[in-house]
Amino acid sequence: MSNDIASATQFAVRAVLVADPALVAELGGPWVYDEVPDNTAPPYLRFGRIEPARDDTDGHLGWSVTMGLEAHTRPGSGRVSAQRLCGLVSAALHRRPEALTLPDWVVVDVDSDTFSVARQGDGKTYLGTALAVVTLSAA
Repeated sequence: MSNDIASATQFAVRAVLVADPALVAELGGPWVYDEVPDNTAPPYLRFGRIEPARDDTDGHLGWSVTMGLEAHTRPGSGRVSAQRLCGLVSAALHRRPEALTLPDWVVVDVDSDTFSVARQGDGKTYLGTALAVVTLSAA
């Protein structure tokens, strides 16, 4: 499992996000992707950068998995829409380790209280990136 801790964490986070009623309502469906299907219109969330880091202390195996969840907005919906999506991601994940299930691992903590929003090159859409850090310990 340690070889694919990033994917396992991604699957667990996605399961939480697609089950969150407020987030699904804002997106208009459970639109949380790794690879976005062709011709998918925003709004949707996409997994961005995922960085697993081994945390091996005193002979106890753990991991810290940092991931960016990208909030893509529709043209004209503005910065507020991207900020709202990032806030809903945070509300679904932050300090809710019990919400994530990973076989063979104990989710110790989930920290998701940082995000950024930037205007895209087209000048009409925004990209918000919510960060989530999932801390895991071997079961």
